Amino acid sequence: MCQKHRPELVFLSETKNRRLLLQNIHTDLGFDHLFTVEPLGLSGGLALFTMDEFQVTVLFSNNRTIDIEAVIDGIKVFMTFVYRDHVLERRDRVWERLTRFSTTRNGPWFMIDILSKPVRKKKKFKFDKRWLDNEELRQVILEGWKSEDDLPPKANIMEHIASCRKALSQWRRQNNVNLEKLVEELKEKVEELYSNDDATSEEIADALKELSNALKAEEMFWRQKSRVLWLREGDRNSKYFHALVKQRRARNRITQLLDENGNVVEDEEGLGNK
Repeated sequence: MCQKHRPELVFLSETKNRRLLLQNIHTDLGFDHLFTVEPLGLSGGLALFTMDEFQVTVLFSNNRTIDIEAVIDGIKVFMTFVYRDHVLERRDRVWERLTRFSTTRNGPWFMIDILSKPVRKKKKFKFDKRWLDNEELRQVILEGWKSEDDLPPKANIMEHIASCRKALSQWRRQNNVNLEKLVEELKEKVEELYSNDDATSEEIADALKELSNALKAEEMFWRQKSRVLWLREGDRNSKYFHALVKQRRARNRITQLLDENGNVVEDEEGLGNK
């Protein structure tokens, strides 16, 4: 486009690149001068390409603004290039500065206002302590650390960590379990086994182990989420297990026996003699 229309001034926002790369671009496009504002990390960055004819002088610059004085067809003009912040609260600072500029300006003044696109906030990654009991976790982390798809040839430690985070997030989505539903299903299973006289001790023990692991995971979730909720959930789970034990004891308690004469014996002395 520059080669076709041959502009004498070009303003770029969100360059995301250092001056060295922009120098190569401005030379290739045939401009005489380059002014840049360096990006902050992987975002931001401004650049202004100009020709000698405009006699550009930069009066002010920051990460959102480049303010210049130029001469066009013999007339002195002011130009202010604004890369507007998507955060409303921060826009006020820019307009406050422009208001101050206006008090000393005489002559034509052009303002070029570019609105930046709203940035979607990435969901914060949180490591779930419940994963520590999963045997697959170590392998997922190792694969993420060594991922050839997501890492450059000479990746630094932060890039390795980001790759692990991505691998863990994908694994979590694939293995997402509704703990509340699982706990209720296992409770039903345990209660059915308790009420079944044909259920073996091994079956009951296995079901209780499953339930215990699910409840442990649930409590760990609430412990990370909120100490108050964790205490409440832990107390509720303890009461549930106590109720189970009482129920089992009640079922196993002998309240009546028939003696050798066919009489029903219910008192403790009679039951003890039998």
